[in-house]
Amino acid sequence: MRKTIYLLAIALTMSLFYGCKKDEPTSPTPEPEEVDPCGIYLGVVGFNFFLQTKDICQLTNANKNEFYSFIDNFTFDNDGTALYYADYTALNMMQAYSKPPELQNVFLVTFTDGLDNESTNNDAGVIHDPEHYGEGYGDAIHNRILNQQIHGLNVSSFSIGLMSEGASQDNEKFTNTLRNISSDNNNVYLVDNMNQVLQTFNDIADSLHTLSSMVDMVVAVRGGYDDLMHIRFNVRSNPPAYIQATYRRVEGGRILEDINYYGLQERTATLHSDSITYKGVYFTFPDMKYSDGSNVDPNDIKSLECWIEDPNWHIEAEFHPDQDVKPVEKKSSAMIMLVLDCTRSLGADKFQDMQRAGKSFIETLLNASSNKKKIITKK
Repeated sequence: MRKTIYLLAIALTMSLFYGCKKDEPTSPTPEPEEVDPCGIYLGVVGFNFFLQTKDICQLTNANKNEFYSFIDNFTFDNDGTALYYADYTALNMMQAYSKPPELQNVFLVTFTDGLDNESTNNDAGVIHDPEHYGEGYGDAIHNRILNQQIHGLNVSSFSIGLMSEGASQDNEKFTNTLRNISSDNNNVYLVDNMNQVLQTFNDIADSLHTLSSMVDMVVAVRGGYDDLMHIRFNVRSNPPAYIQATYRRVEGGRILEDINYYGLQERTATLHSDSITYKGVYFTFPDMKYSDGSNVDPNDIKSLECWIEDPNWHIEAEFHPDQDVKPVEKKSSAMIMLVLDCTRSLGADKFQDMQRAGKSFIETLLNASSNKKKIITKK
């Protein structure tokens, strides 16, 4: 009897214990950060005689450390320079990757300090020249960059060259090598030191970020203007950037014609109204860019001034920027391959500088803006 009571007491205690445990409040499982499928899709290739590759994936703040670790784990224990084979592989990787949503741009960015000396080598069981380009490898890569499309888009290729002691024996050949792996001579950067490499990487990353985003400007114009009224939208005062047009009242809507762009890239010659409401007539100026190719700053759009000629030019007092104009940032994707020289000719210090430049490139892609560039400082 005592044994039975004892066992019942144990069972009751255990039931109460586990019952309390079950009723304890638990912390909610954090929701994973939502990632917009439009963005930067990045892959990395490090090369010497061998290639070290990181597959293409969307670059996010959540996975950027994976890219950093990949670059940190580069090795540079041989002098082989399979440069052309590295770009050949990078192009193949982009070609094989599924098309990202709203893909607008495809970029190849390559850094090297020397001349190719291994891409035609098919020895030691490593096939670097599967297409049998031979001595024409450089020309073949250049033609491929110029003529091959990735998901229907041309490849914009940039090359950055820091001449090693070996490459300095033939300056012309080194320059031609850089041209072979670029899509335009303006995309060739011959630098003198690693500080310039770092800055060039950040400048390119900043420009790629800009090219991969678009901003529309939607403007509401009051509907009471006379036919043939001249109107001006002052986007920026310093340096000046504005659009001047003639307002037309036509059957079935309103249009802007005789449009002239100052300090801005020219777009369509005649702009039809998107809609007419009691608040005004709406016009959309697509893909707004300054003359230098940079996106119009959304803050400039938000502070837009509207001027009319009646008969002299003056600010339209009834135009209210907070109500009558807005920027619309359109999301798109870019695919980028970063190809980095990992040969021993760099030396330990420059090799570490190259790694830092590569990581800075990635950081800038994530955080680029027209006003600020983030650079990873040397530890």
